[in-house]
Amino acid sequence: MVLGLDYNGVISERREQYKKLAEFFLNSGGRVFVISHWSPPRTKEDFDKTLGDFPCTDAFINTEEEKAPQWKANLCEHLGVDIFIDDKIIILSEINKKGILTLVAT
Repeated sequence: MVLGLDYNGVISERREQYKKLAEFFLNSGGRVFVISHWSPPRTKEDFDKTLGDFPCTDAFINTEEEKAPQWKANLCEHLGVDIFIDDKIIILSEINKKGILTLVAT
């Protein structure tokens, strides 16, 4: 199984709970990808520092907010994501169109 997680509004709000979920996936032989929008002028290096020791297979950022829904959906499809968790319905709707299970973080 492959889990995709957004950072802003998801991991950033409940880091310890999502850390446990990510560890569960990884320890079960799955993969975990953090896929998030990250506004300029912040860089991938800034994002990696913020993510810190969060357990994941890899992390990806997009810096163009208006393209975020389609970008996340295409990347999830490319990575073989089975489940994606985000706090924005517009993002989840695009990902769901690819046949990927989506869950809303609240």
